[in-house]
Amino acid sequence: MNKLIMPSGQVASSPEDSKRAPSRLFLSHPLLSMAFRPLFLLASIVSVCVLLMWLGLLRGALLTVGPNLTAVVWHSHEMVYGFAATVAVGFLLTAVQTWTKRSTLPPAAMLCLIALWLSVRVSFWLLEKELGWFILLLQGSWWLLVLYHLAKPIWQSRNRRNYVFVVLLSMMMLLNLAVLYSDLIAQNAQLALHLVRTNILLFTLLIGLLGGRVIPFFTQSGLARIGMILAPRLTPKILEVTLLLSSLLGVLGFFVSYFIELYFSPGYLMLGSGCLHLMRMTYWHSFQSINVALLWSLHLSYFILALGLILLGLSYFLPALNFSNALHIITIGAVGLMILTMMSRVSLGHTGRALVVSRFMVLAFACLILATFARFTLVLLQLYWWAWSVSAALWIVAFLLFIKVYLPILFAPRHS
Repeated sequence: MNKLIMPSGQVASSPEDSKRAPSRLFLSHPLLSMAFRPLFLLASIVSVCVLLMWLGLLRGALLTVGPNLTAVVWHSHEMVYGFAATVAVGFLLTAVQTWTKRSTLPPAAMLCLIALWLSVRVSFWLLEKELGWFILLLQGSWWLLVLYHLAKPIWQSRNRRNYVFVVLLSMMMLLNLAVLYSDLIAQNAQLALHLVRTNILLFTLLIGLLGGRVIPFFTQSGLARIGMILAPRLTPKILEVTLLLSSLLGVLGFFVSYFIELYFSPGYLMLGSGCLHLMRMTYWHSFQSINVALLWSLHLSYFILALGLILLGLSYFLPALNFSNALHIITIGAVGLMILTMMSRVSLGHTGRALVVSRFMVLAFACLILATFARFTLVLLQLYWWAWSVSAALWIVAFLLFIKVYLPILFAPRHS
């Protein structure tokens, strides 16, 4: 009887084992070993494709084969959920293994997650709008699979500190499904766009929670590696609590303002949150991180988050400031840059490589900073087409650089 030696050293001694060997080889591929590997890669690819297609839609080149979602809702949906939420899921499913010392997604479940994700992306272009319920089913199934594999190890280990991320992702799921229902079934694109924007503000809350944990820790450890030993500076509890409350109320106030007239403007809460984020940064040794790319990019993205929230708040009171334009400071400069930095760091750290980025990635960080500046200032100058084109082109370059640098890393085994 022929025997097949498996990668693990086991012997497939029966014909049935021999037949199953190719599938085992496939499921043992490094790409399926941890959630960040496929999800970071897919999210980066889809962001490049979406922006290329978005420019085509704006130019009229793709109008005959447009998505079944309203064009602006499709663009917003794919950048928020197809890109940003996918990266957040990849990060959290990876981080929860460290937090709980338990595995999350087995390879077979990972394949299922990838298949559902791809099905949603394709369905926007191939299915008729009348099949919106089926797209909702696909997207909902993806979220439920994510939440199950995130919540299970957290619950089993009684990791109460991280219950909040299950709650936040559940809120994102509900908003995501509400966006699709509003546009595909209720045919209310304005409501769908409002819900997407609400989710972007929810992302600022997620960044605040994660950033408050990882940025000070990464700064301490990163500077220690280059010989700078700095005493930790704890953020006052009152500041943390006030920031969390103002952020929550800001998201809630913005959401509710679409349906009822409030006695106060959500702009005040956004202004307050932005200022509190700036105060929080004063405890993080931001200026000392200037020589470490993986640190200054994190600090800068957090600073842009604070600036974006301040400008969002001001847009309620200054006619010259457009809400959507201010929001793109957050989506490009805060969410985009922080995601690019975190993907770079996680991809290096969880594959056993040194936490040092290449010159290509420094260039990618610079592209996103320029994209943020271009998108905001060119709109102020009423150069709308140039604002869209230049910022999209710079984003595309940034994430193509990420794909070029990290594709071989994400496909390769972990360094010992």
